[in-house]
Amino acid sequence: MVLCSQAGMATSENPEQLIIALEPEAASIYCRKLRLHQMIDLSSKGPVNGYNPSDTISTGFTPAKEHIRRNRQSRTFLVENVIGEIWSELEEGDRYIVVDSGGGTVDVTVHQIRLPEGHLKELYKATGGPYGSLGVDYEFEKLLCKIFGEDFIEQFKIKRPAAWVDLMIAFESRKRAAAPDRTNPLNITLPFSFIDYYKKFRGHSVEHALRKSNVDFVKWSS
Repeated sequence: MVLCSQAGMATSENPEQLIIALEPEAASIYCRKLRLHQMIDLSSKGPVNGYNPSDTISTGFTPAKEHIRRNRQSRTFLVENVIGEIWSELEEGDRYIVVDSGGGTVDVTVHQIRLPEGHLKELYKATGGPYGSLGVDYEFEKLLCKIFGEDFIEQFKIKRPAAWVDLMIAFESRKRAAAPDRTNPLNITLPFSFIDYYKKFRGHSVEHALRKSNVDFVKWSS
């Protein structure tokens, strides 16, 4: 509280000025401010990873409010990033899942609506594991180590740190463009200093390294 007072966020006379909430709680409160037309009906999407949303939503989203009233137990929505109001459509006892897909971890929490105050009851506390996007970065680095050698990658990060950052930025850009149903390949540009340093380090080209690595799902193009 002392630090909060010094920062002007709250005072001992007005401690209610500052509210600290856990991420799942903050996300849940945000989702309560969404309008129905700002939701995406997953029943219109194709199967992803063997799961077909139409298995749980039997009708469309027209009109959305009527569908919710008729089938309160089978709602699967993906929320867009717009503010609105959906709280009026929820009833006491409604339960929903909050999924926090972060950089380090993916956490899942289950909440239940409690009326008349509109309080939330935590049915299952946040649980998850290290399945966030940083794990994808780690797997990409492991792939580079498999192709070019762990000793080279470690030295490259030390000797050419700016180029390593450029490479990871390029990978991050392509990672955000990836999707489960995407069929065309993703192109990642290797920095010139990567190609040049590898030739000095190993004495042969990155193309030669890829051919020798037996990683058949990665192709090289000059």
